[in-house]
Amino acid sequence: MMRYISGQILLGDEFVTGHIGIEDGIIKEIGDGDSPAPPLHQGIVLPSFINGHTHCADGAAPIPLDIGLEEAVAPPHGLKHRFLGGCSEDSLRSSMTSFMEESARHGSSAFVDFREGGLLGVKTLQGLPLIQRRVVLGRPVSPRYDHQEVDSLLDACEGLGLSCISDMDAGYLDSLADHVHRRGKILALHASENRREDIELVMSLEPDFLVHMVEASDDDLRRCADQGLPVVICPRSNLFFGKVTPVRRMRECGVETALGTDNAMVCNPDMRTEGEFLLRLLRSQNDDAAGLLDTCVTRIRKILNAESGLPIKLGKEADLVVFPGDGIAPLADLFLRPKGSPVTVRGAVPNRRDLGCRSKKY
Repeated sequence: MMRYISGQILLGDEFVTGHIGIEDGIIKEIGDGDSPAPPLHQGIVLPSFINGHTHCADGAAPIPLDIGLEEAVAPPHGLKHRFLGGCSEDSLRSSMTSFMEESARHGSSAFVDFREGGLLGVKTLQGLPLIQRRVVLGRPVSPRYDHQEVDSLLDACEGLGLSCISDMDAGYLDSLADHVHRRGKILALHASENRREDIELVMSLEPDFLVHMVEASDDDLRRCADQGLPVVICPRSNLFFGKVTPVRRMRECGVETALGTDNAMVCNPDMRTEGEFLLRLLRSQNDDAAGLLDTCVTRIRKILNAESGLPIKLGKEADLVVFPGDGIAPLADLFLRPKGSPVTVRGAVPNRRDLGCRSKKY
């Protein structure tokens, strides 16, 4: 039986008034104007959000409101790591599940998690019910390169999501990067979050994407653009720690950006709110909203080399979110004056937990 949703539909990079017909979880019809039958849902229709950078287990951490960045997150003794180290497996599962439930309520169908805690941390997240798809990027716990440990991690997840180069020995980083590349998995790392770091060393690791880059120079950003190295930005989390994401400079230097919410202990996993904050930040830097939807919705799928849900086209599995809106100004209704909770419209949940993503190098 065909079910319809209608309204302002994001097709490509613009909203079009129309309807979508879905049968057996697959998009079977895309048309202009009103739907042939009363729609199940109506409003602003776009592919569901994929949260480009999270740490999903630390939402219950008792964080002081005046804490600094290194005190909060620096390994191995930052507040986050002490909190996670003291959690039981049941507590970790509960925290991760709460994150996914809240994330799903806000219109996200998937997230990219930099999973601390070695193989146990990865397996704990991978073993949870399929509330959301997830791209899990693990992190070794050994202070020295351990081939067996890294191999076991990569068997259980989609790649490695590392801390910044300032936290690790260069030889250790090289060994990890080489191992990931041999396996054809994803390599990502934090970069220039608290202080500027050596972009040449970062580049030598051949990552698939970076996170933050708030302290990067223009030359660093241009190097990223020249190499086609995208950056996932987390403006709300950055500002909590006194860092202003230089989104205008990133744009001017040609850097491709995606959006994430970062640590659950300082930001709830609401990508619409993250997009609103990004819009206001752009205006504060005398920039416009061009490319906003690309950063919020499209770019992360390209970074992950995944085929899930974008573009909205015939034959694709439905993976959509519908936000309330009157259709007059969908961007304003979405990011400035939300009128209610979103509704997700999805096909059959696949047996796999990931998005079928892979490194672009393989």
